[in-house]
Amino acid sequence: MSSLPPPGGPPPPPPPPMPYGQIPYAPPAAAPGPPPTRRIGMWIVVAVVVVAGLGAAAYFVFGGDSDGTAAE
Repeated sequence: MSSLPPPGGPPPPPPPPMPYGQIPYAPPAAAPGPPPTRRIGMWIVVAVVVVAGLGAAAYFVFGGDSDGTAAE
């Protein structure tokens, strides 16, 4: 009493097995963005400022370029 026609032929073969952990029909991975050159430059500037600040602090804490003589 069904209005569907009988199946015509054998069923399609199963899909090939996927490697372990791979998701079938996964969307492609996004392309990597541009290298973060601006961020690297910022960190270089920060490092230079920190080193200069530490050098200036050491200069004043340890008495500058004093060699034991008065610079008056």
